[in-house]
Amino acid sequence: VPAGRTSPPDASGPVPVAAASAASGAVRRAEAPSAWRASLESLDLADARVLWSDAAVQPAVGLQLEGLTLAAKQLRWPFDSAVNVSVKGALRTTSAAAAPRAAAAAASAATAFAEFTAAGPVTDQDAKLDLSISRLSLGMFAPYLAQALVPSVAGQLAAQARLDWSGAADAPRLQLSVDRLALD
Repeated sequence: VPAGRTSPPDASGPVPVAAASAASGAVRRAEAPSAWRASLESLDLADARVLWSDAAVQPAVGLQLEGLTLAAKQLRWPFDSAVNVSVKGALRTTSAAAAPRAAAAAASAATAFAEFTAAGPVTDQDAKLDLSISRLSLGMFAPYLAQALVPSVAGQLAAQARLDWSGAADAPRLQLSVDRLALD
């Protein structure tokens, strides 16, 4: 199926998305619903930003992921093989009260909390990712820990690890192997 096209498994060839949606209503009710297929040859996201504001804790927390880069090739649904994915970016603080445009404008004044990368093969049932994080400020967690922890939290964390996850019903697993961990 060419990129950007979908087709039900019993179709004779690729069908534009709108036509495929219209044709799906014609499926006989006695038959089981057809599984849909989708493909994307390349997904490249560059310099994206995600803003997070959490007023449920005191003091309120404002974070942004910036310089977010995501790359993946030959994505297929349903998965027929693992897809190599890479993600990297920086986590910074912002004013939790700032509106999204104001927060985006203040990005250069934001304080860096961490830089991170994740890369490896993933499917809808498992992932094996090499993880790296540096300069993670532990103070970021202070508002979340304040209700249960009286001393303040400060310092920085850096780590390299490997995540091995499977959501398979017959062999579920979640394993995090830490190769390097530094607390300053």
